[in-house]
Amino acid sequence: MDRRWMKAYRLSAEYDNGVTEFLQFAEKNLPNTEGLFPCPCVSCGNRDPKLSKEEIRGHLVSVGICQNYTQWIWHGETMLPSVSQREEGSVDMDDRLEDMIRNVGEESFKKAHVRMIIYVNIRNNLCTQDARSFPGCQLC
Repeated sequence: MDRRWMKAYRLSAEYDNGVTEFLQFAEKNLPNTEGLFPCPCVSCGNRDPKLSKEEIRGHLVSVGICQNYTQWIWHGETMLPSVSQREEGSVDMDDRLEDMIRNVGEESFKKAHVRMIIYVNIRNNLCTQDARSFPGCQLC
């Protein structure tokens, strides 16, 4: 679905049509909602309470849609890319990506784990000593 309407002037026909399509998308992809949906306007940010389509339309026109809400996960859009999107990637790029992940993998994980253990030990040693020795300590 084209999302250019999200950046259009809120009183334009383009924006109004986009809101209509968005609400139809939500209604189609979120069954059993009893006509209530999360509101993606700037004020509500998809938080409760859920609102009717007409209330959401009013919010989207008056305050606008959250510009960073481009994957409509709260309105039934899946997070997985479609088959056509996955097939667009080059095989060479996929191979290089796997090599990079493998190269970062175990050794980096071990280093990060050791650093965390050292940090926890230092914090525990400092915090078990007399707290008066370290006034204002944020770790204790």
